[in-house]
Amino acid sequence: MYKYLIITFFVLIAFQSIHGQSDDVYQDMSLEELFDVEVVVSASKKPEDLFEAPLSVTIIKRQDIINAGATSLPEALRLAPGLIIREQTPGNYDIHIRGFDEATQSFILPTPTNSIMLVMIDNRVVYNYFAGGTFWETLPIDISDIERIEVVRGPASALYGPNAAAGVINFITNKPEKNGTNIHTNTYFGSNNTKTTNGYLGYKWNDRAVFGLSGNYSYMHRFDRDYFAWKDQKYLPLQDMSTLFYYGENPETGQPHKLYETDDTPHFNVNRALDKYGLNFYFDYNLAFDTKTELAAGYQLAKNQKVYYNNFSTPLSDYRSQSRYLDFKVRHKNLYGQISAIDGVHDNNFFWNSYLFQTFDGILEYNLQFKGLNIRPGLSHRRALYSGHLISDEIMTPLNNLKDLAKRRLCTSAFSVLADYHPTTKIRLISGFRADKYNIYNKLSLTYETALTYRFNKTNLGRIVFSKANRAPFMLDSYIGKQVGVLVWVDIGEGFPGLLRFLPNRDVNYLSNYTFETGWRYKPTFKIELDVELFSSLLDDLIEMRTTGVGIDSTTYPGTVFVDYKTFRNSESQQAWQNGLCFSLGYKLNQKLKTRLYGMIQHTEKMIDRSVIEEEIKVSYSALGQQPTRAELDSLVDAWSDTSTPTPKFFGGFVIQYNPKQYMHFNINAYFMSSQTYRGVNVVDNYSQKIPGYLLLNAKTTFDLTKAVSIHGSVRNILGKHREYGFSDKLDRLYLLGFTLNPS
Repeated sequence: MYKYLIITFFVLIAFQSIHGQSDDVYQDMSLEELFDVEVVVSASKKPEDLFEAPLSVTIIKRQDIINAGATSLPEALRLAPGLIIREQTPGNYDIHIRGFDEATQSFILPTPTNSIMLVMIDNRVVYNYFAGGTFWETLPIDISDIERIEVVRGPASALYGPNAAAGVINFITNKPEKNGTNIHTNTYFGSNNTKTTNGYLGYKWNDRAVFGLSGNYSYMHRFDRDYFAWKDQKYLPLQDMSTLFYYGENPETGQPHKLYETDDTPHFNVNRALDKYGLNFYFDYNLAFDTKTELAAGYQLAKNQKVYYNNFSTPLSDYRSQSRYLDFKVRHKNLYGQISAIDGVHDNNFFWNSYLFQTFDGILEYNLQFKGLNIRPGLSHRRALYSGHLISDEIMTPLNNLKDLAKRRLCTSAFSVLADYHPTTKIRLISGFRADKYNIYNKLSLTYETALTYRFNKTNLGRIVFSKANRAPFMLDSYIGKQVGVLVWVDIGEGFPGLLRFLPNRDVNYLSNYTFETGWRYKPTFKIELDVELFSSLLDDLIEMRTTGVGIDSTTYPGTVFVDYKTFRNSESQQAWQNGLCFSLGYKLNQKLKTRLYGMIQHTEKMIDRSVIEEEIKVSYSALGQQPTRAELDSLVDAWSDTSTPTPKFFGGFVIQYNPKQYMHFNINAYFMSSQTYRGVNVVDNYSQKIPGYLLLNAKTTFDLTKAVSIHGSVRNILGKHREYGFSDKLDRLYLLGFTLNPS
C-alpha cells in the first residue's frame, strides 16, 4: 500500500510539473480567489491557507452549522468528512475519526468507545483520563460560541500530545469583530420536549481589549422507554430486567432477583435523555503591540443517559457531570504560554463508576525563525488527580464519600519540537517529534510526524504524511483493584456465584497508530474545490482486559465460588489494519446555490493469533479440572476471535444550500452510514447486534425578518425511526421551530 501511494504522489509531481507557472502561486490568483482563501491553525500550529495545510484538515464554519440547523456541536461535526457520528440517545453522541471503534472495548467499557481522538477548545485539551475519551455533554460551549471547528484527520500526537492517535478536533471560539456591543443568540423549540438555546454578549474596545459572556441550555427526552438487558439479551421495561450481579434467589419464584428487587438498584430517569447547562466568560487584553493575554473561565452541569461504563444490567446509565475550568494564554513576540485547569465530578447512577477529578496543563513554546525555516521547541506538563470507587483501596459501598477516597495521580512531562522548512515556494517539509515521560510507567512515549507537500501551481497541491501517535495510560487500567461478586450463568435460568478480581497494570506498551497517507487538493476556480486522501493505518499494542488467572474458592465462602482474575494488558493476539479513501467535493454555482458532497470508504481488519487465545481457554478449563474438546475449543476461539468491527464500510453526506432571495434560505443536508455489527462484552458472554445502514435527512428553512432577526423551521431525521449505536435507543423524527438574533 505504501509503495502505491508513494508512486502515485511522485507521478502526479512529474505530470503537473510540465504546467509551470510563477513560483509564487498567490501572484497568479484573482482578487476573488484571494478573498476565498480560508485560514486554518490546527495543521501546523500557525495560521495558514487551508489549501497549503500539510495534513488532512476540514473547517466547519459557524454559519455553515447554523444553515444546516444543527442543534449541538456533536451534530455539527456531521458536516465534516471522515467522522463517524453516532447518536446513542437524543443529544448524546459517540464520535470517531476514521474508525478503529473497538480499540477500547473491554469488560469495564463493554461497547466500542473512542479514546484515541483528542478534543480541544482554543488549544485547551478536553479529555477524560479515567478511562479515555471525550464526554460531549460536558463541553461548556455551544454553537454561538463557535467561530469555526477544525478537524485534523490522522495521528497528531507529535503536535498536540498523547491521545491524538486518530486525529484532533479543535473548537475555535468566537470573539467580537467590531467595536462596541456584539450579540448573538440561537434558539430551538420542538417535538420530543426538545429545548435548546445558546447565545453570547461581547464587547470590543478598539484593538485593545475584548470581553464576553456566553451561556447555553439543552433539554431532550428519549424516544424509547425500554432498555437492552445484558442477561435477557432483549429490550425490556426496567421492572422486568435481570442483573448479572449475584443477590441470591427470590424465594417465591426460585429465580435470581430482578434488578428492581436489589438494595442498590441504579436509579434511572426513564424519560430524560439530556439536560445540560453551560456558562463561559472571556477577557482578552493587548498589553502592547506584540504582547497579548487571553483569560477564559466557565462552568457546566449536565444530566444525561448514555452508553459508557458497565453496570452489569444494561448498557445505558444515568450520568451527572459538573465541572469548572480556567484557561490563561500569553503571547509575547515568538513566545507562547498556556496554563489551564479543570475540576469536577462525574457521577454514575451505578456507584462504582463515580469519581472526582482535577487536571492541570501547562505549555511553553517558542518559535525560532530562520530563512525558509521555522523551529518550534516546546515543553509541557500535565497532572491529573482522580478519586473514585474503582481505583481506591477502600471497600466499595454506596456509602463511601468520594472526597474521602485516596487521590490517584497521573503526571506526564514532555519535550517537543516542530520544524517547518520551505526550501522553495512550492516545496514544504514539516516534521514533529515528541517524547512523554509518565510518573507510573518506566518507558518513554515517543511520537513523530513528517509531511511533505508540493504546490504544483495555484490549483493543485499534493502531500504525503507518515506518522506515529500513542495513547496515554489511564487511571482505570493503572489503579483498578476491586473484587466484585457476579452471577456466572452456565445455562439459561441457572448459575452459580463468582468473583471477579481486577488487578492494575502499570507496565504496558502504549497503544500506537502508525499511518501513511497521501492527499491531493484541487481548486481550479473559487467555485470548485476537491480534496482527496488515501491512507493506510496499523493499530498495534492494543490494550484489553483479559483473564490472567482463574481458581476455585470453596473455603472462604459458603459453597463453591469461581474466581476470575482480570487485568488490562497488551493484546498478544490482535492487531488492526485500516485502509481507506476520504474525499470532499464542493461546488458553488453562484451566490444562490452551493453544494458539497463528502464521504469515506474504508476497510478495517483485525489480525488474530488463534494459538494465544487457545492457550487462555485451556488455562480456564484447567482451573476447573477439565480439558476442552477440539470442537469446544474451536467454537470458543471463533467466538473470541470475531474479526467483525463496528466501523462502517462507508459513511459521509452532502449539503445543499439554496438562497433564492436575499431574505430566504433553504438547506438540505444528509448523513449516511452503511451497516455495522456491534459486539458487547459482559462478564463471560459476548453479545452482538447488527445496525442496518441508514440515511439521516434534514431540512431547514430560514426567513430573515430584518438584518438582525430571522426565524426558522427544520425537520431532523425526516425518514424516521432507526438505531445508530449498538444496544441503545431508536431515534425518531424531530420537528423544530426557532429564531436567531444577530444585531451585530
